[in-house]
Amino acid sequence: MLIAGFFFGLGYGILQPLFQSFVTGTTPGPQRGVANLTYMLSYDIGIGIGSLLMGFMQESIGLTTGFAFTALAYLIGGVVYLFYADGYYRRLKGNTDTASQRS
Repeated sequence: MLIAGFFFGLGYGILQPLFQSFVTGTTPGPQRGVANLTYMLSYDIGIGIGSLLMGFMQESIGLTTGFAFTALAYLIGGVVYLFYADGYYRRLKGNTDTASQRS
């Protein structure tokens, strides 16, 4: 459990600042506060709903199914990232590179 906890914390410690940098880095300066607020609010709501659901369901579904639901949520997040967020970032980065070449 210590090793699993270490790797969970390591992954969280890497991803949290990366996601927050992505959100604020792809948003125009005057809107960064709103973008950061929206990201953190969504994150907190997700944690709250996930904790509430697992609290109600854990005894009836068991640990194995509970971890499977967690993995499913991560997979859905990965698909959203691959098919939406990554393309958005690449388009935005391409526009920035083109604009900087014009200057």
